[in-house]
Amino acid sequence: MLPWHTYMVPQRGTQDSEWTYVTDRSIAGPGDVREVKMLKLNTLNGRTQSVSQPGDTMGWLLDNKGEPRLAYTFEKNMQNIFLREADNEKWRKLVSFDMYRGGAEAFTPLAFGPEGTLYVISNKGQGPRGRAHLRLRQRQGQRPGPDPARWL
Repeated sequence: MLPWHTYMVPQRGTQDSEWTYVTDRSIAGPGDVREVKMLKLNTLNGRTQSVSQPGDTMGWLLDNKGEPRLAYTFEKNMQNIFLREADNEKWRKLVSFDMYRGGAEAFTPLAFGPEGTLYVISNKGQGPRGRAHLRLRQRQGQRPGPDPARWL
C-alpha cells in the first residue's frame, strides 16, 4: 500500500498498459514539501518503480506520450529546469533562473505538443506574462536546447 502522501499525476499518462505515474511527496512538516519523487505504479499488483530524477525535484511534466520528460528543482533562490530526451537517458539542465526575479530566460512549463514542442508561460523578462512555445532545437553534434528566437 502506498503512503498517504502519494498522488496521481494530474496529466494524462500512457493509456496502453497497466502502468501509470504517481508522485510521492517528502514532507518535513505542515506546508513543507522537501521533494516530489515520481514513481511508476503497476495498477494491477501495486508494485512501484522509481523514476530517475535530477536532485531534489519539486515538479514534473509528462510529454505527449505520457513519459516524464521535464523536471524542476530549487536551489537557494534559483529554479533549474531539466530535460530528459529518452526514457533511459540522464537528465540535463535546460535553463536556470532566479525564481523570484525571473529574467529573460524565465518561464513556466505548461505542456508538450505532439512534435515535442514545449508550451510555456513567459514574459521574456518584461511586461505581462503570456503563452509562448519553446522549440527544442538540435544542432549537429549538440543536444537539443531552448531556442529563444522561436518564442512567440
